[in-house]
Amino acid sequence: STLFSLTAGPRVTARAGALEGVLTALGGLYTDVGGVFHDTGGGWNVGGTINYYLAPTTTLGLFGRFDCSNLTPISTAARPAAAIRL
Repeated sequence: STLFSLTAGPRVTARAGALEGVLTALGGLYTDVGGVFHDTGGGWNVGGTINYYLAPTTTLGLFGRFDCSNLTPISTAARPAAAIRL
């Protein structure tokens, strides 16, 4: 499935020397744009990033994010025949 999300929320950033940490908590609208859901609903995500500044405009980083959305898959019986993929 391919999802599109429109979210907003706080972002907290802390930097010490060449290291930077970022935490986010976002909520908003999620919609399926290609897959089994064919639905639109609310959702949220939380994430974090650790960056190391190699140069003033170059970083090396790791990130992670967890998403949760309220989307329901559509059954194959309810889909039009042209939309059923084998």
